[in-house]
Amino acid sequence: MANALVWFRNDLRLADQPALAAALAAGQVPLCVYVHAPEEEGDWPPGAASNAWRHHSLAALDADLRARGSRLRIFRGPSLAVLQALAAACDAEAVYWTRRYEPAIERRDAGIKRALRGYRGGRDRPDRTGTSRLSPHLHFGEIAPWRVVAALEAARSAATAADIDACVRELGWREFGHHLLHHFPHSSDRDFNPRFARFEWARPDRGALQAWRSGRTGVPIVDAGMRELRHSGWMHNRVRMIVASYLCKHMRQHWREGARWFWKALVDADLAGNSLGWQWVAGTGADAAPYFRVFNPVTQAAKFDPDGRYVARWVPELADLPLPVRHAPWTEPALARRLAPDYPARPLVDLARGRDDALAAWRSLRATDAD
Repeated sequence: MANALVWFRNDLRLADQPALAAALAAGQVPLCVYVHAPEEEGDWPPGAASNAWRHHSLAALDADLRARGSRLRIFRGPSLAVLQALAAACDAEAVYWTRRYEPAIERRDAGIKRALRGYRGGRDRPDRTGTSRLSPHLHFGEIAPWRVVAALEAARSAATAADIDACVRELGWREFGHHLLHHFPHSSDRDFNPRFARFEWARPDRGALQAWRSGRTGVPIVDAGMRELRHSGWMHNRVRMIVASYLCKHMRQHWREGARWFWKALVDADLAGNSLGWQWVAGTGADAAPYFRVFNPVTQAAKFDPDGRYVARWVPELADLPLPVRHAPWTEPALARRLAPDYPARPLVDLARGRDDALAAWRSLRATDAD
């Protein structure tokens, strides 16, 4: 049976509880949770007397659940972040709750509803907890990939099918990487596509590489990703592609430089996946993105970090900048100098010039192919 979260709010009872009844009617195992987040209730957070009564109501509900072999899990923090983390941890197929109609709560709940709709849309948003974070567990064999697939298939329904398919495809890419490394062992160090042996990479620039590694390129989404990596040993997959594209295309440094740094810094460092990912972005691998596909990091940031929360978290010196300047502070230099004086005044490599130079190198390679 699939798991489901039942989010209790001002409905602290078991009898005639619509959210709990809906989970049970769907044949799901209810995991009962309560999230204390009074700051989300706008100008009308609960008072001391109300909180005292709630304390006893929660205790009574927990006792009723324990009498039935269950329990109430109580958390403190942002409701969305708590629910997303719980849903990922217990492989929940759905989250159930009953409606409330206070204006601040209605707005909050509408945002949570949008954010919880599944995996396909959320997996590309680094400002959200929208990925499984299973990669280190898979790498170290703490769980087998076929067990993950089996659990996903057990949770398949009309509502979850598309998201499950998306997750299984990602596992398929992981297995494809191991297939390539087995049959082409040189691909961890050399271009899978031999034509790129003639490509005009820029000469190694140790200063520029160090700026990239330390999150000081002057491109906020790139710097946020590299700082997340240094701090946590992990980086969101969408951001991995952005920082890799900036290194290989705008800086035109060889993909091996990035692959070696990721190998040192990632907790989920996997030789097959690392090689596959870097060669895919660099355009040198099997079934790779074409080299002339150059990610614009500002456009990517606007699309996948639209509120600038990811950048603000990992590059806090930019948190006071308004959007869209937070994603491109060089566009408003006076404002950036005043509000973010410690951040680089301009990108390490101008985005337009870097793209043009990368495409010129690509055209040069194609010309040698014709010869």
